[in-house]
Amino acid sequence: MSAFLEADEAASASAEFRQGFRACQEEGREGANVNPYAGVDEVKFKEWDFGWRRAFSQNLNFEFVRHLASMPPDWSLEPIKPWEAVYSRDASAFVSREYWTDTGSVNVFRVVGTMHHQYQGKTWLQFLLGGKRMQHNLQRLMDNPGYYLHPVNRRPKIDYYTIDGLDYFVGSDGNHRTCLARFFLDQEGKSQLHEVTVHHHHLDQAFFNVYRSLQGSIREHHVAKVIWPDRRLLGRDDTAGWKVDRFEPFLMCRDLETGQEMELNQEQALDMTLDLEANRRQVKLQGRTLSAWLKTFFR
Repeated sequence: MSAFLEADEAASASAEFRQGFRACQEEGREGANVNPYAGVDEVKFKEWDFGWRRAFSQNLNFEFVRHLASMPPDWSLEPIKPWEAVYSRDASAFVSREYWTDTGSVNVFRVVGTMHHQYQGKTWLQFLLGGKRMQHNLQRLMDNPGYYLHPVNRRPKIDYYTIDGLDYFVGSDGNHRTCLARFFLDQEGKSQLHEVTVHHHHLDQAFFNVYRSLQGSIREHHVAKVIWPDRRLLGRDDTAGWKVDRFEPFLMCRDLETGQEMELNQEQALDMTLDLEANRRQVKLQGRTLSAWLKTFFR
């Protein structure tokens, strides 16, 4: 099945959208190349120098884009968040289940960020206006808006990542189409994009928190130990179009004085953390007792 529906299949798409989305191709047409960021401080505007300046004039050739620039939805001014803010390298070792499907559905208004560093921190409106490949995708949307309305075989894929099933981040492909889907589906009164690839990484947050507490205690008290997280594969459940991999997270701990290594589960890691904190309090209490004795002795 073609990634984009044929024209007769797209005929049911909003006629109002198709009319309002006609490209203004004439170079001299008034307002065709109006830059909504004109007058913005030049230093602030330099963030677009990696090819986005040229994209502005191209994308603003579309009446639909100019309309959105003049009357942007409130959500379009929200910044696109970085995936790293919720999923660090250390956190990946505490993923206990990884769910994958290539026939998923996602509420595009719950897509809050991306893995792509160039788009992180931009607002959705800035991305619409300055996306380097947005013109190409805008034209395809104009030619076939049904692509965003119906389940189709999406090639290249659009893939999303989540750790909580609520907030989604664009993965290796689909940034421009996700941005367009937000604006287009908002106008259509819809929210779901179907037949997308979804990766749900279930994070063992409790164990991750214990790991960070233990790591902090070791550093704070200069304990001669080093720890690092790891995990082992327990099994997989799958049929056509989906799979769930199950893992067991654990910590490795090396004693720098003896060279011995040991494996820690969550309970053992928590016990070690509590022991370090108890030792710290004991040392502190002994120091106070000694200080009080010295003050009494030398009076």
